[in-house]
Amino acid sequence: MAQTQEFTGKDVNIAIKNACSALSLSKDKLKYDVISEGTSGIFGIVGRKDARIRVILPEIDDAEEKEGILSMVDEAFGGGPP
Repeated sequence: MAQTQEFTGKDVNIAIKNACSALSLSKDKLKYDVISEGTSGIFGIVGRKDARIRVILPEIDDAEEKEGILSMVDEAFGGGPP
């Protein structure tokens, strides 16, 4: 099952920008569902609710993930085997 994460913003476009920024993805690669378009409330202050989107996170290949972890360990501890 695909993992999801929720993002919010003043409107749907800002929620999408927040998701793209947090996940380092471009908008065309982002898969999302709009949960709530948000409301402006009275005078834009009282009763305002943020827009909310649910993003389907991209699948990470296990080999890619292990390679990334190993490179971080090598970098942190000064390289690979002697």
